[in-house]
This record gives sequence, C-alpha cells and structure tokens, in this order.
Amino acid sequence: MLTTIVVGLLVFGVVLTNLLFGGVMRGTTNWQELLTQVLLGGVLLVLDVQGLLSLEAFDARLARECYGPSERELLQQRISQLAA
Repeated sequence: MLTTIVVGLLVFGVVLTNLLFGGVMRGTTNWQELLTQVLLGGVLLVLDVQGLLSLEAFDARLARECYGPSERELLQQRISQLAA
C-alpha cells in the first residue's frame, strides 16, 4: 500500500510537469511561477526516489527475514566454515 502511495506521488509529479510544460509553451507561466514549480518538483522527485529506494531496502530485508536462513542456521554454517 505504501509503495502505491509513493508511485502515485511520482505519477502526480509527472502530470504536474506536463501541465507546467504546457503553461510554458503557451506563455502563460512567468519566471517566478516556473522557478517555484521547478523547485517544488525537484523536492517531490527527490522524496519519491528516496521513498522508492527505502521501500526496496525494506522489502529486501523483510524477504530475508521471512525466507532466508535463521540466525541459528547462519551460526551453524559459520561454525562449519571455521571448523573446516
């Protein structure tokens, strides 16, 4: 669900970018509005990318914890390696 929200924000940013580009092409956007929108869009993009990277790391950690070897198994593997 959280991934859907982050991807939704990314899509929202793309829609806003298209609207801004349309305003620039029509000449209805002045430089102050353009600068403000570019700064806000940049912040939104950074937050979206950070959110996606964080969710990817969380999903990987969760998969390791649920489907990976337990701590006991890892310890037994390490003991076997050291014994060999």
